[in-house]
Amino acid sequence: MADPVIWKYLIPGSSNELDIPKNSRLLSVGLKDKEIYLWALVDPEAEQESKIVHVFATGEGITYNTGALKFIGTVIDEDGLVWHVFEEVK
Repeated sequence: MADPVIWKYLIPGSSNELDIPKNSRLLSVGLKDKEIYLWALVDPEAEQESKIVHVFATGEGITYNTGALKFIGTVIDEDGLVWHVFEEVK
């Protein structure tokens, strides 16, 4: 196992499938260059797995089973819009 590192992932849409090393820990989300990014603590040598990440605006209806969503964080963009990011858990 390699030393853990922090990697960033672009979250470009409302529903996103990320290929990320297994057993990664999703740390936080933030705005960089007007885009939403996710930072995760990963083992760069681990096998990849898919994670689904959803982004919802404040006031937007959530059509997913909220019991299957794990909150990661909230981002406020430069226009003052507030976005909430969740991992879909199985």
